[in-house]
Amino acid sequence: MRVDGVPFFLHAAQFDYFRIPPDLWFRSLDRYRELGINTIDLRIPWNWHEIGDAEFDFDGHTNPRRNLRGFCSSSLKNI
Repeated sequence: MRVDGVPFFLHAAQFDYFRIPPDLWFRSLDRYRELGINTIDLRIPWNWHEIGDAEFDFDGHTNPRRNLRGFCSSSLKNI
């Protein structure tokens, strides 16, 4: 792969935010970065966020680990 014409190797890791307490999200991502990870595979489990028929929690109001909005908005600030 090339980025702006320069060879770029993807060092990827999967990050399951829903399995990690929110207060450890960014520390975990920092550790990935320290290990040379430059790409995060973020799987979003639909059944985890659909708490009832057509009832969704993407902001963590039923469980802090469901705060996908907060995770994404905060993660983008740290890039």
